[in-house]
Amino acid sequence: MDIPVQITDYIVHLNESNKKQSSIKICVHDLSSFFKWIDKNKSYFDNEKWLNLKRNDYLEYLAYLKEKKMSEANLKRISSHLNGMLRFYGLYNEIGPLRRDKSKYLMLDSKDLITDADVKTLLASILSKKGLTETQLQMHSYLRYRNLSIVMLMINYGLTLSEVHNLNIQDINFSQNTVEIHKENDKRIIELSSEDKRTLYKYFTDIPILYRPREYTNEPFFLAFSPKKLVFWYDNYSNRPKRISKIGISRVIENEVERAGITHARAIHFRNRCVLKKMELGFSNQDLMNYFGFKNRQALYRFKHYIDKQ
Repeated sequence: MDIPVQITDYIVHLNESNKKQSSIKICVHDLSSFFKWIDKNKSYFDNEKWLNLKRNDYLEYLAYLKEKKMSEANLKRISSHLNGMLRFYGLYNEIGPLRRDKSKYLMLDSKDLITDADVKTLLASILSKKGLTETQLQMHSYLRYRNLSIVMLMINYGLTLSEVHNLNIQDINFSQNTVEIHKENDKRIIELSSEDKRTLYKYFTDIPILYRPREYTNEPFFLAFSPKKLVFWYDNYSNRPKRISKIGISRVIENEVERAGITHARAIHFRNRCVLKKMELGFSNQDLMNYFGFKNRQALYRFKHYIDKQ
């Protein structure tokens, strides 16, 4: 994990505070992206002078992310990581709290969705060998059904990136064609189509037995992969396969979308499309809340507003 030299002490502090390694990894990723942007756009600030950044510099970065159509959840997370860094270096009172746009439920428009045509293109592209380098071709036979399964669960069933990341093999019931989603203290069960179940099963059975998660256990379903060794990662220390990270899933989506030649599509676009499709099918408010794990009806307003505008 490459840590920006500017925040080495802060990351050491996070490790000593017993933060989860997965959380620290995401924090490093977010802060690395921030300092790369600073280096490109504020090049007169070197590694030491960055402490002299002003509030407007941070707000400009958040505005830049918003222009890139970053989701509210991601903006909230990045703002939180920047605030944590500022607190550690004693800059929080000087800079002030950094917050994302407070409009919790922004109106939905076509830019927040992926079209049916793009879905068809993307799913076909994942299984194809189009645009792959020689090295990528070697990896493709291992990863095509893993990547297809990840994207398919988001597009067809509206799973969030975190929900896909957290799936264990015991959550997949191949005989009943179901996936069990655990979130906080709640759980919900989603029924898979036969075709989508076969996709998940194809990915699972294509994993060599040595690296395959053991059925009926809490071992991860979606596994990390080593491009150099051309094998799925196995953690010998814990004696179990290694779960793909959230950042890894984001990169899978970015790479597959780019290869498919689609202009914009991320996990949130997939979920938005799925919610809209279920609403158009006549799902009740309560059914939608149960299916997608929404906590209140306000989350549905933007989708209803979008349908009413059509």
